[in-house]
Amino acid sequence: MVEEIFRKIGLIPKVTVVKTRKYFDCGSFEVTLDQLKGLGDFMEVEAKKNFGGIDKTRKACSDFLDRLNIKYKVKKDMGYPRMLYQKLHKK
Repeated sequence: MVEEIFRKIGLIPKVTVVKTRKYFDCGSFEVTLDQLKGLGDFMEVEAKKNFGGIDKTRKACSDFLDRLNIKYKVKKDMGYPRMLYQKLHKK
């Protein structure tokens, strides 16, 4: 219904993000696994408590991943729609 309204006012979709998301409760952390068609797999770790400030909380998240022996890169500071759009429209 909303998509129909958008079309009627002239808004055209740029990309469609197809995503499967799974949530895991890991004690002091919540882990989200996203599988995105055309982009691959992404993981987000969110602290459920304050570990003593932003820097200490980020370190706690990094330490959590290190304990699980998970290698990671910090995601670009953009959402999935922009990432997919850029991938589809590379020149």
